[in-house]
Amino acid sequence: MELTVAAVVILGMALVTAGTLGIGTTRTVMAAAEGEETAPAGGGAMAVGGGAMVKGGEAIAAGGGAMVVGGGGRVNGKEETAASGEEAVAVNGLDGNRDADADADVSGRGWRLVWSEEFDGPQIDRALWNFELGHGQNGWGNRELQEYTDDPANAFIDQGKLVIRALREEVGSWPESQTATGTPSATTMAAATTQAVAPGPGPAPAMATTQAAAPSPALPPASAMATTQAASPTPPPATASSGVRYRYTSARMTTQRHYTVRYGRIEVRAKLPEGQGIWPAVWLLGADIPTRGWPACGEIDLLELVGSRPGTVHGTIHGPLSGGVGIGGAYTLPGGQKFSEDFHVFSLEWDERSMHWFVDGHQYFQVLKDDMPAEYAQKEWVYDHDFFLIVNLAVGGNWPGYPDETTIFPQSLQIDYIRVYQREN
Repeated sequence: MELTVAAVVILGMALVTAGTLGIGTTRTVMAAAEGEETAPAGGGAMAVGGGAMVKGGEAIAAGGGAMVVGGGGRVNGKEETAASGEEAVAVNGLDGNRDADADADVSGRGWRLVWSEEFDGPQIDRALWNFELGHGQNGWGNRELQEYTDDPANAFIDQGKLVIRALREEVGSWPESQTATGTPSATTMAAATTQAVAPGPGPAPAMATTQAAAPSPALPPASAMATTQAASPTPPPATASSGVRYRYTSARMTTQRHYTVRYGRIEVRAKLPEGQGIWPAVWLLGADIPTRGWPACGEIDLLELVGSRPGTVHGTIHGPLSGGVGIGGAYTLPGGQKFSEDFHVFSLEWDERSMHWFVDGHQYFQVLKDDMPAEYAQKEWVYDHDFFLIVNLAVGGNWPGYPDETTIFPQSLQIDYIRVYQREN
C-alpha cells in the first residue's frame, strides 16, 4: 500500500523530526467501580480540506494537495478520581477471538500483549465501559447535534464487534420563521435537551499540512491556545428547507476509572462510517482531568475522521500550550479508497519521549519531545501519566459540518478489538 503522509505547519513554524525511539512499558489499571457516574470528556477535533491556510503565517504547499489539520478542544467537569491503591490487572482476559497472525506479527517486533478488549461477549461490558449521556454543553462544546444514549439501538455487540450506530428520526417541524432561511440556530436545536454536563470536541481552527518525506509536527506558540477558534457555521438540519426536524442519537463510551494505560502500543481494528457531518473518534484523556482540567491533563487522539472525506484519518495530541489547535498529522488511503469499505488497523506507539501513529503498519506521523524547545516541552509534554480510552460517533459539529441531503443514516463505527502491548524488555 502506498503511503501518503502529511506534515503540519502551524503559525509559520515547523520542526522536522526523524528516527524512531524505543517504546516504554504499558500499565493497565482497573477500578471496580460499577454504577459510577462519569462526566463527559471530549475527543480531539481537526479540520481537513483542500486549500491550505495557516493562522498567523504562510502555508507552504509542497508536492501535493495540502490538507487542513487543526485540533478540537474538550473540557471536562465533575468527576471523581478512582480510589488510590488499586491494583494493576488485566481486564476481559486475553483469550478472546483475537487474530493470531496479527498478534504474532506484533510480538515478532518485540511487543507483548498485556490487555485486550475483544468485544466477544453477548453484551457490552458495563464493568469496563461507561456511557456518557445527553447533548452536553453547547453540543459537547462543538455544537454537535446528537444525543448520546446507552440504548442498545445505539451501541451493541454484533458478531464479536462493538457497533456504535448513529440514528436519525423525524420529530416534528421547525417554526416557519426559521425554515424560511433553512438555518435554525444551534441553540434552538439543542435547547430542549441540553444538560449541565461537560462538553466534548471543540471548534477546529484551520491549520495547514503539506506532504513531506518525513512527518513533522509543528509547535503552536504559547499564545495559540484553545481560545483561538475559527468562525463556526450555523448548523441546519437535514432538508431544512422542507421544515423537517430531526433527532440524532449515538453513543459515547469511556473506560474512565475502570481502565487506564501509560505507554506502549495501542491498536484498534475498526471500520469507519462516512457521510457529511459524520465524525467518529477513538482517543485518550489524562486520568487526572478531574483535578487538572483540559488541556492540562493531555489528550491523545489515536484516530479521527471527517465523514465527508472518508479516505483520510488524523492523529493529534493536545496539551497545555497547543490546546485546541493541537499538534497532528493525517493519512490518506491511496487510489480513492475509503475507510468505510474495510477494516483497518490504527495504532499508536507511545513512550516517555515520543508518539508515533500508524495505519496498517505504516507510520504516517510522529511527535518527538526532544525536537521541542526545552522550555516549550517542559510545559507542553503532559503525557507521562495514566490515560483512559474513549470511543464515540458524533453527528455534526464545528469541524465536520452538519448532515445534509447526501448523508445516509444509520451510520456505524465498528470496532473489532482494542489491544495494548508493551515492549518485551
